[in-house]
Amino acid sequence: MLAETDIAIVVVGTRWFGGQRGRRRIDDPADPVRIEVETALRSGMSVVPVLVEGARMPRVDQLPDSLKDLIYRNGQEVGSGRDFDQHIERLIRNIDPILAQAEGRQAEAARLAEEERQQAEAARRAEEERQQAEAARRADEERQHAEAARRAEEERQHAEAARRAEEERQQTEAAQRVEEERQQVEAALRVEDERQQAEEARRKSEEEDGVGEVRPEAFTENEDSEAARGPNGTRIRAEGGTMDMTRRASAEFFGTFWLTFGGCGSAVLAAGFPNLGIGFLGVALAFGLTVLTMAYAVGHVSGGHFNPAVTMGLWAGGRFKAQDVLPYILAQVIGGIVAALMLWLVASGEPGWIAGRFAANGYGDLSPGKYSLGSCLIAELLAAFFFLFVIIGSTSKGAAVGIAGIPIGLCLTLIHLVTIPVTNTSVNPARSTGPALFAGSEYIGQLWLFWLAPIIGAVLAGLYTRWLYPSETEATMVMEEGRRAA
Repeated sequence: MLAETDIAIVVVGTRWFGGQRGRRRIDDPADPVRIEVETALRSGMSVVPVLVEGARMPRVDQLPDSLKDLIYRNGQEVGSGRDFDQHIERLIRNIDPILAQAEGRQAEAARLAEEERQQAEAARRAEEERQQAEAARRADEERQHAEAARRAEEERQHAEAARRAEEERQQTEAAQRVEEERQQVEAALRVEDERQQAEEARRKSEEEDGVGEVRPEAFTENEDSEAARGPNGTRIRAEGGTMDMTRRASAEFFGTFWLTFGGCGSAVLAAGFPNLGIGFLGVALAFGLTVLTMAYAVGHVSGGHFNPAVTMGLWAGGRFKAQDVLPYILAQVIGGIVAALMLWLVASGEPGWIAGRFAANGYGDLSPGKYSLGSCLIAELLAAFFFLFVIIGSTSKGAAVGIAGIPIGLCLTLIHLVTIPVTNTSVNPARSTGPALFAGSEYIGQLWLFWLAPIIGAVLAGLYTRWLYPSETEATMVMEEGRRAA
């Protein structure tokens, strides 16, 4: 059999060679020994034939080609017979060194194999360590990702908690504001109850003192609004909780009638009376006195506007309802026209009387002092502005109660003292409309200025006082909410 070394020892005997009949020959391709020898040669081994004692040596030419190379020495044929035997003996004698060399090569091969195995083992361990490091890295990344996800979730939960806390805070603040507003409404209602009780006590006291019958009164939609006050600071009376517009309109009609008849009448009838005429001062006082007297007469019924510009200014200042503006203005204009008619009937009774200017207002050639349109526009606008400013200021909270008619009347007097020479003083579209209808078409053609300028001035004053007295607007809103809640 072949050894597992670089040397193959082949036992050759008579069974392999010879011409005996029935025996195998070495050149038989199927002979197992030949196959083994050739396999060893192909593997790079050295084949050493070992003869069995008593075996007949074959001739060289009888050996297979695969064994011929082993019986040459230094390129010369050893031959057969005794030479072959000597060669084989030498091989046998040198078998130990050959085997030792073969074992050395085998040991070197084993060492190299061991080194390769160790290198492979080291490579395997290195690969395992690399895989473990890679696994550890992936595990660390997963841990970091999980940690990041956990932190993100915590932040989301914190944000959600903060949002809920903010919502709760806002709800709490809203509830507090609602509670504060409710308390304000309750306080306002208590104040109103106390005021009504005091008013009731005052009425009873007046009845006991014989002052006269005083009807039960309630206030308009906003008892703290200055639209519910007359120019003298008194409050407007109402029945059944809703002001009777017919009574209020009639009060405005007669108030405007008295202002036009008294003021314009003083100019037409008394200003130029020979030797005793009252002049500008008397006319100015007459206009102021008409407002003062009617403020106390009907101011508690309608508020004592007597002037479309005043009505528009109070509406702009948030102190008068929009739906009441038109009825008031119609009543005022009709009152001014009727008053002018009555004045014309009275004045025309004088022998040789000529209507002339008839206390109408004008600019340019129709101005008493021939003042231009621009001058007249500025004068009327400023006069109306300050007239409304005085009206609202003297009837606001904190102003003296019950005497507002005095500063209002004096303000109108002052306005006339300044502007009679300029426009004959309008400040009141209703007062201008009545006399213009009887003075002639020229004055009717200029009537637009005495509607436009006073209304613009009054509206500007109303808007300004709305900013100047914001607390009164806020109080009005609170009172209105209290009424709706009640």
